[in-house]
Amino acid sequence: MRIVWLAVNASHAHASLALPLLHLACSAQGELAWEAVSSTLHDDPGALAAAVVAREPDVVAATLYLFNSGLVLETLSRVKALRPGCTTIVGGPECLGEVGDLFARHPWVDLAVRGEGEAVLPELLERLRRAVAPSGLRGVCWRAADGTLHDDGSRAVSRSWPTAPPPCRSPFFDTSRAFVQIETSRGCRGACAYCTSCRDLPLRQRPLAAIRDELAALRDRGVREVRVLDRTFNAPAGRAGDLLALFLDEFPSMRFHLEIDPAGLSRGLRERLRRAAPGALHLEAGLQTTAPRALAACGRQADPARALDGLRFLVHETALPTHVDLLAGLPEQTLSDVEHDIEVLLDLGPAEIQLEVLKVLPGTPFWGSAKALGLCHAPLPPYEVLQTPACDAAGLRRVVAWSRCLDRFYNAAALQAVVREAVRTGGGVAVFAAASEADLGTAPAALERRFRFLAASAADRPGLLDAVRLAWLRAGLSPADPLPGAAPWKQPLPAGARWQAQPPAGSGATQRLWRLALSDRVVWVLYDRGQDERRPIAFAELPAGAAAT
Repeated sequence: MRIVWLAVNASHAHASLALPLLHLACSAQGELAWEAVSSTLHDDPGALAAAVVAREPDVVAATLYLFNSGLVLETLSRVKALRPGCTTIVGGPECLGEVGDLFARHPWVDLAVRGEGEAVLPELLERLRRAVAPSGLRGVCWRAADGTLHDDGSRAVSRSWPTAPPPCRSPFFDTSRAFVQIETSRGCRGACAYCTSCRDLPLRQRPLAAIRDELAALRDRGVREVRVLDRTFNAPAGRAGDLLALFLDEFPSMRFHLEIDPAGLSRGLRERLRRAAPGALHLEAGLQTTAPRALAACGRQADPARALDGLRFLVHETALPTHVDLLAGLPEQTLSDVEHDIEVLLDLGPAEIQLEVLKVLPGTPFWGSAKALGLCHAPLPPYEVLQTPACDAAGLRRVVAWSRCLDRFYNAAALQAVVREAVRTGGGVAVFAAASEADLGTAPAALERRFRFLAASAADRPGLLDAVRLAWLRAGLSPADPLPGAAPWKQPLPAGARWQAQPPAGSGATQRLWRLALSDRVVWVLYDRGQDERRPIAFAELPAGAAAT
């Protein structure tokens, strides 16, 4: 039996674990021949279908995600037209809820697997090989020859996953991409009604010894960036401490991306994170909201004060970049609640802020209760909330604009300090409204254009304008441009001027000095073409009243 896996990834940097996991689960069935057709969202469904059909598959399988379901299903429709005798199987997050509509809309889909495919795919393929109906297989939904849909509502769960071979043992595991993923647990103790792990999933944790062996194999293959899939990383704290010791002490050449609950940082975990080398971990903290009513409405057991205290620790007492997630469109959450959360985080200063509108996902409690809660959401992927009783459609469109401005202004490292100062001195998120009106929140804009917008916004705020001018130079933009207002300086530094940090030794032939007069001080900026073509290497300062002109 020839199986062709259709892998449609978000980008060339991403690769799902589904194919290697399922390939290993079926490895005992030697009569199976596996091939893969890989693509991204930008590929043409006709070309993909031709590539699949050229491999003469008996079975075509794919994982459906929010981002790829349209392209995958279009491709499968063409595959089925060209090769009607093949069997099409889909699984993944898009199959976690009711699948009747999926089958009705897409008659070229033969089977859908709800849940963890490793638990059922070996037996399912064996039954297909013997032409036996898949009756009784948990999580397997199928269309009979007479069109009858069989779905008992069950969900497949792989109880053997903690001790199963790691996906990197499969030849389909790709280490050539920017990062790889590993799973250290499945399931979650939480009860967040918007999450696909909220329901019917027992918490299972992979043994530390197995994780160590998996990481060693990845390190030996040259992997340096690892994204850890673990929704409960720091619960319990003892296991999190063991994992951090494993990551930081035994695999210091690798960088780990973790999801962490900022409200659940024990004293021991804080100490371990405080001692971590700069950049050894990239932390993603799911704050979501600080509004108590919204937290209660979605079943999220979180104390906003403890979460914010944990975030302050991560941002100010560790050398680890922390990315914070916010949600809008939750039940009982107002536009003012979202605005408040943004301003709290801008004041706090994490490395990144990601603001997303809630998606009502199939298989989550909200999918079934959305109507009762008044959550009006898109019926097709990505199922984003369009309005709620607490926040109308115009308010959520404003949230989308804020989200884009956060990405293009705050999450740009060169602009971050300026944006924080602009928000602090200019009345909160109003700066984002102005950016949207200038069409800087809806279309990509060059860094220079974003700087010029901020400079224009700062015309009546000298301190903010100073921050813009300095940030322009730090970003490696031209000191000769009128925006910073700098001038070449041919003389020695005046008495009293002090370097913020002693500049590295260099040759006068490659060095140049510029003078920048700010509202409260004068700054001298040193460039050295021998060390950096564009960016300054040192700054010296003197209070404005004492500086030479």
